[in-house]
Formats: sequence, C-alpha cells, structure tokens
Amino acid sequence: MELFKIGFITIRIIDILDILIVSFLLYRLFEFVRYTVSSKVIFFILMVYCTWKLVDFMEFHLLSSILSEFWGLGTMAFVILFSPEIRKVLLHFAERFNIQQMFSLFSSQENVKEELLIREIMNFIVDIKKGKEGALLILRGIDPLTEIKSTGVTIDGQCSAQLLTAIFRKQSPLHDGAVIMKEGVIETAHCILPISESKEISPDLGTRHRAALGISEVTDAFSIVVSEERGEISYAYKGKFYRNCAPDIFTEALTNLFRNQEKTLLQSKD
Repeated sequence: MELFKIGFITIRIIDILDILIVSFLLYRLFEFVRYTVSSKVIFFILMVYCTWKLVDFMEFHLLSSILSEFWGLGTMAFVILFSPEIRKVLLHFAERFNIQQMFSLFSSQENVKEELLIREIMNFIVDIKKGKEGALLILRGIDPLTEIKSTGVTIDGQCSAQLLTAIFRKQSPLHDGAVIMKEGVIETAHCILPISESKEISPDLGTRHRAALGISEVTDAFSIVVSEERGEISYAYKGKFYRNCAPDIFTEALTNLFRNQEKTLLQSKD
C-alpha cells in the first residue's frame, strides 16, 4: 500500500516496517557489543561494507571488484575468528527469551537464589574487611572470559562467604588476582585481568582497582573490589568506576544486575 512519494521514490507501509525492524536489530547489536573488544571489529566491517557499496554506486569497477573479493573472504574469516562471539550472541538471545522466565514460579525461585548469593557476597565483604585484606571479584555476564580464565586456577565450587574468604586470605596462594563467578559458581581464581589506562580513575588507587575497571571496559562483566588499606567497597561496570559504595547502594546495584534490569547503576558518594 502506497503512502506517499519523495520524488520518484515510492514509500509503502512495508518499507517503513522494514526500516524499523532493521533499525531495532542494529540497535540491539550495538548495545550488545558496545562495551566489548568486538565493537571495534564490527565498526571496521561496517566501514568496509559502506565503502564497497559507495564505490560500486560510483562505478569504480576495479576498486569495487577488489572490495567484493575482500568482503567474501572477510565474511568467512569473521565466522571462523569470531565463532565464540557469535555463540555468545545466540546464547544472549536464548537467555533473553527463556520460556521458564515467563512463569512466576520460576521467577520467584530465581529471586530467592539472587538474595542468597547477594547475602553470601556481603558476608564475604564483611569478613575480608575485618581482616584488612583486599579482594577482586568478577561476576561474569554473557562474555565467557575464556582467555582470562585460562590464566587462573579452576575452582568450580558453589559460592559461599567462607570459600571466598579462604581464597583471598594473605596466606592463600590464590589471593593475588581475581576470582571469576557465574550464577553462584566460583569458576576460577588467581586470574590476571587487563589494566585500565583511564585517566578518570583516581591516581591514589592501585592495580587492583585499575584491573576492576579494565575488565569492565572490554567485557560485560561486573567487577567488585575491596580496598585493602581503606576497606572501601567499589565496583566497575560498563567502563565506569563507582568508588566507596555504601552497603545499601552496593546491594541495590547487585540486585539490579542479577535481575537484568536496564537501570542506571547508582554511584555512591565518596
């Protein structure tokens, strides 16, 4: 059904619907890769594709044929090199449309698990602060963190305040580095994280805090750091660092994270 014309171009309802669907899919893709290393690669691919279409439109035949061959080979290379990321995207949509989440019974069970996990994390923080020891805890999102986990020691144990405290005691050989968790399971300990070079973080903060921010800049992980000297609770998420959180503010941030609420995480006052 024709709506209107712009010059010689006819606009139909199906055309508007087509544009809206494509815009929505591109927006969701952008939101998904925004805080990951893959965002730069995808931006480069889009630039190559736009350049190819532009030179093809301008009838630069030689350059167009070269870019066409590059695009064909590049598509194959993209699938091979980024198969983990592609799998991550599929898992992301599978989790978003999990049928079990449509039933309140399963949702209530998940809420109980979240509350128990938050309680264990808060008890751990209290214990570690009493001993004046530091800690770096990573709550993994969709990103599998395969390379980072390969630098640590496999634990695969159910999360508990006692286990986390034992790992981060100074006498423990695993206390240096980060612990990585997913859905209440401590996957690995003693992991090495990328260090942030951001100038926005306070210069009086050390490597542990910069590592917490660094992992949040390139993945969708939620980083928790406890200061050894000051006993401050801080966290980093989506490339932003939130320092010296009050317990209630920090608990609310964890609750929002676990319930997948797209709310702005609250920043504590210094």
